[in-house]
Amino acid sequence: MRGKDAGQLSPGSNPTLHDQPMLMALAFRMLGSTHDAEDVVQEAYARWYTMSAAARADIKSPSAWLVRVAGRICLDHLRSAQVRREKYTGQWLPEPLPDSAAWSSVPTSDHTGDPADRVALDESVTMGMLVLLEALTPAQRVSFVLHDVFKVPYAEIGTIVGRSTESCRALAAAARRSITSARRNEADLQEYRQLVREFKRACRTGELDSLIRLLDPQVTARADGGGHVRAAPRPIHGSEKAARYLIGVCRREPALTGALMTVENAGHRPALVCRMDGVVTAVVSLQVVGSRITDVWIIRNPDKLAPAPGGGRLSGPFDNGRPPRPSTPGRDIGNRPRSPNCPGDMSSNWTTLRCRRLRSLADMKTNEAHVSPGRRPERVPRPDRGAPPRKPSRS
Repeated sequence: MRGKDAGQLSPGSNPTLHDQPMLMALAFRMLGSTHDAEDVVQEAYARWYTMSAAARADIKSPSAWLVRVAGRICLDHLRSAQVRREKYTGQWLPEPLPDSAAWSSVPTSDHTGDPADRVALDESVTMGMLVLLEALTPAQRVSFVLHDVFKVPYAEIGTIVGRSTESCRALAAAARRSITSARRNEADLQEYRQLVREFKRACRTGELDSLIRLLDPQVTARADGGGHVRAAPRPIHGSEKAARYLIGVCRREPALTGALMTVENAGHRPALVCRMDGVVTAVVSLQVVGSRITDVWIIRNPDKLAPAPGGGRLSGPFDNGRPPRPSTPGRDIGNRPRSPNCPGDMSSNWTTLRCRRLRSLADMKTNEAHVSPGRRPERVPRPDRGAPPRKPSRS
């Protein structure tokens, strides 16, 4: 990382900015992406600072208001994310979150001293938990994360998801049953770390039988390359097929050589981090149930392993010494004019979502100005390229 507080907004004298780490923690658990979580937090603050000073003064609890707005934005984002991920190249996996992230375990003010709540916060960012959350409906995920992780009352959740209190309670209960059944007989941390080391040794030596013994017969291996690097486009099921695939990848791909793997914590669980020339090229996370590996997740998408352009990320994934990603038009929004209600750090980093929305509205108005009602737009004449050649006549 670029430091524990890298990219954090300066609180100054405004009490609402102290809630930024908590909002980032909440948004990441709902979306599984630091890019999307940053967009949500910035959009929530943008809505706060675009209000007049009198309107902000009428809000009794700015923190509760920001949580409510961030929850609604996450809910809308989850609904649209289902459509976007259908067009994703390969398999989409959540981002691996290093333990050094400043917002990975941020307790809320009402339960700072409870160790059980701290454990719940830590476990909610493990790769296994994030994958299970992806299987929930957007309403279930928002209700479960807000209530079970951040202790938000059901009545408040109802105002976010637009449901009754009893409906939100039922949504959270259904999500809790699904997650509890999937995490039954999960290995403890010591056994987990031992299996990760044995998995690394088997991949490094290429011992097929040793690797098969570590895998559950119904194991599933998934890889996320994002269309940038080579990765398996579909899940690989079965211990023998998965073992042959993993050993083959370690032999063919220099970036996944077992000798370059190190055991580090990602999402408060041991994971294998692969580096080449100091640059993180892959993160391999495992799910261990009953002394066997049931899932293997390989994240190779460089967008999920590299810092954001300009180092403006609130708390990105592994900072690996890699230069920032090249800026893209969708995220180059630093030249936006400053709003008088926004603090200095906020005005130059508006969200991509808001920027795209404003640009699309501007384009629509521009197009409408050139077309009068009831008339079709005139075709733009093509440049004169001369008369087309005449076809030879048949005699």
